[in-house]
Amino acid sequence: MNSLKLKMKDLLSKKVTKKFVVAIIVSIIVASFLAVLGNSEARQKIKNAYYGSETEEMEKEFQASDLQTTNYEIKDKSTFVAENNDPQILLSGINDYVDKVSVYFNTETEKEINVELFYAVDERGIVPEQMLTYKINAGEKKASFYLGKNVNNIRLDLGTSSDTTFDLNCIKINEDINHGMLATIIKAYEKCMHTNIFWDRLQIYFLICIFISLNFLIDIKKLYSFIFDKRWIISVVLLLFLTVNQYTGDSITMYDSYVQTGEGNDYIEPVVGKARAIRSDEWLVNDSINLSTRFLENPYGKYNYIPRGTNTVNGNRFTLQTALNPLSLCSIFIRQIFGYGYAYAFSWWIIPLLTVLINIEFFLILTDGMKLLSACGASMVALSSFFLWWQYPSMLLYGPGALVCFYLFFNRDGLKSKLIMGYGTAYFTAMYVNMLYPAWLVPMGYLCLIVLIWMIKNSWCKIKKMKKIEWGIILGALVICLIMIGTALFNQMEYLKSITATEYPGSRIDYGGFSINKLLNYIPAVMFAYKDVGNPSEMSSLISLFPLPIILVIISLIKEKKKSIFTIVLSLYSLFLMIYTTVGLPTKIATYSLMTYSTRDRAVDILGYTQVVLLIWGIYRIKECGALNKWLAAIISVLYAGSAVYLSNKYLPDYMEKLFMLLAFAGLTYISFSIVANIPKKIKQSAFVMLLALSLITGIYVRPITKGTDAIDSKPLARKIQSIVKKDKKSKWLAYGGGIVLSGFSVACGAPTINSVNTYPNMNLWKKLDSSGQYNEVYNRYTHIDVEFTDNDTSMELVQADCMKINLSYKDIEKTEVKYIVAEQPLIFENTYVDFEQIYSEAGSYIYKVIYK
Repeated sequence: MNSLKLKMKDLLSKKVTKKFVVAIIVSIIVASFLAVLGNSEARQKIKNAYYGSETEEMEKEFQASDLQTTNYEIKDKSTFVAENNDPQILLSGINDYVDKVSVYFNTETEKEINVELFYAVDERGIVPEQMLTYKINAGEKKASFYLGKNVNNIRLDLGTSSDTTFDLNCIKINEDINHGMLATIIKAYEKCMHTNIFWDRLQIYFLICIFISLNFLIDIKKLYSFIFDKRWIISVVLLLFLTVNQYTGDSITMYDSYVQTGEGNDYIEPVVGKARAIRSDEWLVNDSINLSTRFLENPYGKYNYIPRGTNTVNGNRFTLQTALNPLSLCSIFIRQIFGYGYAYAFSWWIIPLLTVLINIEFFLILTDGMKLLSACGASMVALSSFFLWWQYPSMLLYGPGALVCFYLFFNRDGLKSKLIMGYGTAYFTAMYVNMLYPAWLVPMGYLCLIVLIWMIKNSWCKIKKMKKIEWGIILGALVICLIMIGTALFNQMEYLKSITATEYPGSRIDYGGFSINKLLNYIPAVMFAYKDVGNPSEMSSLISLFPLPIILVIISLIKEKKKSIFTIVLSLYSLFLMIYTTVGLPTKIATYSLMTYSTRDRAVDILGYTQVVLLIWGIYRIKECGALNKWLAAIISVLYAGSAVYLSNKYLPDYMEKLFMLLAFAGLTYISFSIVANIPKKIKQSAFVMLLALSLITGIYVRPITKGTDAIDSKPLARKIQSIVKKDKKSKWLAYGGGIVLSGFSVACGAPTINSVNTYPNMNLWKKLDSSGQYNEVYNRYTHIDVEFTDNDTSMELVQADCMKINLSYKDIEKTEVKYIVAEQPLIFENTYVDFEQIYSEAGSYIYKVIYK
């Protein structure tokens, strides 16, 4: 025991240990404060306390007898009885910041009361889109609603049905406000520490703070050398951490903005970051379809009857491809043993982590082992706005993955290594083909082919000396690859036949055209996560530093005595894509090269990746053949940086501030100069560090960190839908109101919803509603579907390329075979064909049973 005490004392006496202990304590303090600030209510209160009287919140009280009301019968001055479904209490003349609204009752509420709180912030007054929903439980004498906004007036609708009754005392605004900074922070801590999400935030921020501390406690070079050398192990640990905590980078919490806002547990909001509405392909389409498999007897069967409200090809079907896919097997194992949320997290993070790791290996091969440059190249891909604003475009993993495994098969010894690399080549090649998105696959395929030929040339001596067992491994890999491709195509054949026959996207043919300006968006993309740009997915690009790669290629070709054929071919292919994305290609060339299967807006993305490859290769080649003198390098760098900033601002006007453009010009000039000039190695490496920092700033805030599926499952509406589905599995549903979001929500809860997104057309339904085929061009497509009931004949209209609206006649509702309707508004429509029997009403959401007359 004494020996242990002496060892502990000796350990604590060391200076590094003391610093580390201090770092832990400071990290806990900083992380806990950041975790508190993660709570929007606490953050606003601390902000108000900090700014003091400038945003001072005034307490106000409205007595029941003094309230302005509409559609309430008031008895004995305090007993309120709703006269219809739209009772209103108006709190006017507030003109102040409102932290919370508190409602006091004289007696306990007899039953649950749904509350809609409308607020006016400008001259428009009370408008539907400025509304929050809450719920007062039965037996309550006080209810408080957090608002956190500067408002002019407030309208409270206490009760959304005509039988609502309550005995009201008063309504208070900003009750119990404490303006002291310290008192406000302490109170915020007390409140936040009782929430689960606080502890999630605390551990994430603590790990970040500790990592930052390590940069000051440990020699930087040793720290990052260790991280690079142990990158695969560290990635496994990180993946385990994210999976165990059920963290994802999904925007599934967007549902809280549309369905029963504020209802549910802590995880209806992101743990860290901001949910992105623009990523609806994920949270509204893919998430809802994947979550629906939880309610199938066999989640890995051929069909899923929940999306579209009919048999839909199941993307999760277990086939030979699945059996040969280790990632799919891991996901299935995790799901079966631990549950869907853990498998969901694993599947979410494995792609971006592997993309980083594989691209590092890819660039290590290209640069003959230049570690910092390779890490820089991988970050310019995986932390780019293109990779993160899209749903992790996996051709940037599968293409390089197949090339890396192919190259290492010939350049690593040992039977075990060759078996792994042979299988890896087969796996990544098959997964690349099975993406089934030719707009990216065709141009990316040409790039991979060029690199493949270069790898074969470099490995030719070893290929000629291959043994029979190695040829056997190659043959086995080819068989595995063909099996994976064949079974995937067979499984998706119904989908492929249907989608290729659609108006959108099946009939798209493009010969190219102007889109190359997108390559320069790596400059403003730094701000996309922090400043609205409209559609950041379409505006996004890889961090290619275009046109610097072209400049590097020209320099290397001029200075090299023996010209690199790989440089020339890669440059020519880049030129080919540049022609396609500027003036377009002649019809025959586009057709024979298969570029008609791509589009100008997608081919430019692959041109961006080609430019990244050229950049990394060009830096490597300049190192071999020699850089430029400083004056010439300075002139070239200024011209490059100036033209890049000018053109990016021209094609995206009024987005970048002058200061930002000045900083961008200075930064790009320094990076370019460091790369092309004949200067010391340390300065050159500082440019790579700047590129890593640029990549980090661009990408770190794009994705939120959310936890599990409680953003949906914890909502009262979700629980009700799931309880109905449990007893009545295959009855069809329709989502009414709430635009296109509610249908995705109902599918995620297991309800077979006929107007959920048609990933391919439900022709059986459309033939019933449009027997003449009048609206074929409207519904014969991938489309989201909004529905509105009408007394007139059924009609359909195209809202945009992937969205339609059905004006569904009451007389045609029976043709849809719908039994339940989930709605975001009361259904009180009178007609002679159907009745709507309300079976659920809570927090602004309703469920009706359809009664056919």
